[in-house]
Amino acid sequence: MKYYSQSHCKWAMFLIVISLPRVDSANQFSPAGRRIRRQINACQDGNYTVNGKTCCLCAAGQLLSKECEVNPDDGDCEFCEQGRTYNSKPNSETSCEQCTSCTQPNANLEVKEECTTAKDTVCRCKQGYFCLSEPCISCNPCNKCEELGVKNSCTGTKDTVCKEKSEVPAWIIAVAIILGIVFAAAVVFAAVSWKKKLFFFKTSNVGFEGTDGKYVENSSLALLEDAYLDKDGNFSKLIPEIANLVGWRDMKNIAMADGFKKTILDNIQQNNPAHAEEQTISLLTEWEQKHGREAARRLMEGLLKSNKNAKVQELQGISRSDRSNKPASATPGIV
Repeated sequence: MKYYSQSHCKWAMFLIVISLPRVDSANQFSPAGRRIRRQINACQDGNYTVNGKTCCLCAAGQLLSKECEVNPDDGDCEFCEQGRTYNSKPNSETSCEQCTSCTQPNANLEVKEECTTAKDTVCRCKQGYFCLSEPCISCNPCNKCEELGVKNSCTGTKDTVCKEKSEVPAWIIAVAIILGIVFAAAVVFAAVSWKKKLFFFKTSNVGFEGTDGKYVENSSLALLEDAYLDKDGNFSKLIPEIANLVGWRDMKNIAMADGFKKTILDNIQQNNPAHAEEQTISLLTEWEQKHGREAARRLMEGLLKSNKNAKVQELQGISRSDRSNKPASATPGIV
């Protein structure tokens, strides 16, 4: 066995030490070190510019509560209200979107996915109903195919497919014709009855093209019935309730599409900082001054063009509730 002297061991330890990588304490001040810190401090969800400053966007599910002052990331964000409002993308908005409701009367909808702070509610048809449009506003009953039998069952997005039959008994055809006549008469009677009670939106157009390129058909235009909220001075009185329903973001977009000047919108935001509801009330007041007794109808039309049909239905509910609560006017000459 070969032995090494103590001096040999010392030389070996010396060589090992000098061969280790050196730790440069100044590295934290090197350009590479500064790049790393900048990446760590960078805005994870992007940035925006306001008053000449670059600030970090709030993450999805949040709203902006305070602009940044010195650094891009020293602003403040707050979470939307769980189950009631949401923001689906990084943003610099001072308010959140209202969650969609799946409980509209006679719509035959139910909740598929609950609303979160970062995602709107997802609705679907109830069992036994279907809808061909997306997003669906109202579901139709599935065909039962009682005479011919079912070939393909009804789904939430497709009606039942009935079996084909080469020969159908004459009595079935006769019954079908009679039922068809009775049904048509009932539809005509119902339409005439409703027409006496409702105000219809008169226009040469048969529909609108929404912001997503999808066509809004005549059936949706019927939502503009009773749209003259202000014929009795009701629009001004209902502005706070309408503001809470529509929200600043949708109202701002509708006003811009209607031709409102950007300076008006900027002044409203500056006069009511961080108060989305007050901003919306101010803008609705400007809207009424511009459109007069057409204000409600033009607002509903703007909501339909933005594919906010559910909000139109809720706005109608506000109007009808207000009129139903009004005391009957006194008959002249009767004390």
